[in-house]
Amino acid sequence: MYRVYWVSFVIAATVAGMTVNVCVAQPIDTTIYAIQSERDPETQASLWVGSVVRVAGIVTCDYGVTGNYNFFLEMKQGGPWSGIMVYVPQRPAGCFEVDVGDSLIIVGTVLEYHGNTEIRIDDTAQVERCGTTSLPPVAVISAAHLDTSLSSSLYEYQPDSAEAYEGVLVQIRNAFVTDTMDANGNWEISDGYGYATVLNNYTYTPQIGDLLNVTGIVHTHYDLYKIRPRSIDDIEILGAARLSMVYSTSRTGIDVKFSHAVDPTTASDPTNYQIIPELNITSAEADPQDSSLVHLTTELQTDALLCTLIVDGVEDIGGIIIHDTATFYSGFVPIRMIQTDTVPGDPYYATQWDGRLVTITGIITGESECFYNPAWYWIQQGDGPWSGIMAYHPAHPYTTVRGDSVIIAGEIDEYNGMTEITNVVYYHVVSSGNPLPEPAVINTGDLNFAAGASAEQWEAVLVKIDSAVVVSVGGYTWRIDDGSGQCMVGNMGAYSYVPDSGDIVSVTGVTRFVGDFNLYPRDDSDITVITGLEETRSGKVSFTILFNPVFTSTRVLLTLPSRSYIELSLYNVAGQCINNLKRGVFGPGTYAITLDMGDIPNGIYFCRLKVGTTSFTRKLVVMR
Repeated sequence: MYRVYWVSFVIAATVAGMTVNVCVAQPIDTTIYAIQSERDPETQASLWVGSVVRVAGIVTCDYGVTGNYNFFLEMKQGGPWSGIMVYVPQRPAGCFEVDVGDSLIIVGTVLEYHGNTEIRIDDTAQVERCGTTSLPPVAVISAAHLDTSLSSSLYEYQPDSAEAYEGVLVQIRNAFVTDTMDANGNWEISDGYGYATVLNNYTYTPQIGDLLNVTGIVHTHYDLYKIRPRSIDDIEILGAARLSMVYSTSRTGIDVKFSHAVDPTTASDPTNYQIIPELNITSAEADPQDSSLVHLTTELQTDALLCTLIVDGVEDIGGIIIHDTATFYSGFVPIRMIQTDTVPGDPYYATQWDGRLVTITGIITGESECFYNPAWYWIQQGDGPWSGIMAYHPAHPYTTVRGDSVIIAGEIDEYNGMTEITNVVYYHVVSSGNPLPEPAVINTGDLNFAAGASAEQWEAVLVKIDSAVVVSVGGYTWRIDDGSGQCMVGNMGAYSYVPDSGDIVSVTGVTRFVGDFNLYPRDDSDITVITGLEETRSGKVSFTILFNPVFTSTRVLLTLPSRSYIELSLYNVAGQCINNLKRGVFGPGTYAITLDMGDIPNGIYFCRLKVGTTSFTRKLVVMR
């Protein structure tokens, strides 16, 4: 149970001529140490939850690091149990500002929120400002203090050591980067005794093996105790700068990213760089805004060639000469190469390029702005199978526009059966308003996971299904069938059409694998409800059922513009073919075909006409 302290007093107030007694909770004078250390042994929640308290402390972290309404307060002596997050939910823009070093006495309510103990301030007028002072001493800890996966007895730390440093300003010294940044900004360090997660979005790009001192606030985030550096200055890189990443920006451009700032004079000397296999470097230029970035210009590069960049002679800002190498793929890696180079025998056709940093080019076929998830967009290079790829880049700072020709550098990631480009480090619009690739006309059965490679080839490609029946409607997906098998259509808020079982539709969109292949229309123009007249490459085909509902028999009126092979079949609502009505080669002209439905049970059916490679479907109701 939580320990709740209540002290009240009575205020006499006059309301409409009557005296009313109002009971007001008086804050309890206590310490951050007491609030944090007095906990439920099973839930780790503070026993002070629900109490109104008055505590003193020094601001160690300003707003914005863990949220726009949070700052951190710590007791003067520092150390375990001395820090806490403060939440100001009603903070107006520009009001109740705090600075690191402010000495405050606050009044608020103790809460537990997603594993963090915090104090919520509802009335900022009750906060007493006591001037500015020096910060509490930073608690120097081991990564093992925050590594809840380790046995505490092995490293002689108490089982609650991670909880003790929640909200505290800490530092881990002489730690190596052991895992680089994921799409959400998390990376990992180890000092040899344990592992700790760091979360930041600053300009430093972690590279495995970098030696660091990392300072920051400990914050519980998605069930992990993470260090949240307050600024780039909280990440101290020990030793000389290193190559962080190298990637092509064109067939004559390469970006070289160092782990921290380098001397612009030596960085702009092209003789300090060498590329193997030999590729002439014509110029080098230090980026004027990012002191850790250098732009190289080269002779024409070979696409997708694995190269090695050697740096020898560039100095970091401390004057230490950098000797380092990094591999990269020159020019552009074709999307087809990434998509077709799959792991042998993998049922999900995972690409062997998983984890590699590549540069691709193509046309935006599906912009993030048209979907509810702004992290998604689609790029295609040419047309046909294996030509598309989806990008996943949360909170990207650029605007994706359909028809833009782009160059993108990022990491290939295989996520739940979907090949994606993530951790995008370079995005450049070459031109706008380009024609989109022609949608590949496919059948619904081609977008069924059971189809294997014939389905995988359409992953992330712009495709079109000419004519299919809506066979089921769900919340976020609906299913269509043209007689070749069902496929799912995603409902991602990009269009206004409301699917209805029995509708005959033509659907265009990009695809994504989510347990099975989903077709995502991008706007209203991607969905057409078909009423009776269809276009083919050779002219117009008219396909009409004359009498519908059908009692015993009906007639199909068919007009062909040219000599064609046709198949006319009847399907039930489960998508099963129950009767092959007519097939053969027919010359141009109009035909009336009689359908005898005398043996067909009452219900809804679909009459499917296939002319060459194009299919049309009509709803048919049998009623007797």
